[in-house]
Amino acid sequence: MDSNLDTTGPGPNTQASNDLEPAIRARVEQIIDSQVGRTLGFSLLETRSDFCAARLRRSDGVLNSNGRVNGGVISAFIDKVATGAAWANNVNGPESRGTTISLTVNYMSAGAKTDLIGTARVSRRGGSVVFVTVDVHDEDGGYVAQGMATYKLNPKPR
Repeated sequence: MDSNLDTTGPGPNTQASNDLEPAIRARVEQIIDSQVGRTLGFSLLETRSDFCAARLRRSDGVLNSNGRVNGGVISAFIDKVATGAAWANNVNGPESRGTTISLTVNYMSAGAKTDLIGTARVSRRGGSVVFVTVDVHDEDGGYVAQGMATYKLNPKPR
């Protein structure tokens, strides 16, 4: 685990840590390791109830003309890590479906010249709506971005 990773625990209204069913844990891994995630260099670091942490590898393909991680890539990273946290709860079945219904990103500083670490925590779960906060830091602990995501989970596929 990364030494800069904030592991203070899941947010309010959560289950005890490390109690995810294997199928749910596998679903979170699939979310981060999707085609988009692989293309942009995302990798899962940790997941537990209502929590997800991932790394965005700095590579030439994700940089802007100033040699920093592109803001759109950071936004996509925030969306994926938030989605992972939304799914990281045993109330969801592996056959459930969901979608991001709102995403707000605030950039605190330029995308660093290092890998980025995103940590997402569920702030609140409603009936089918999940509110998630995401913090993105560089490997030196610099605050790069903050995201707020609202995610809709449908317990059964239609």
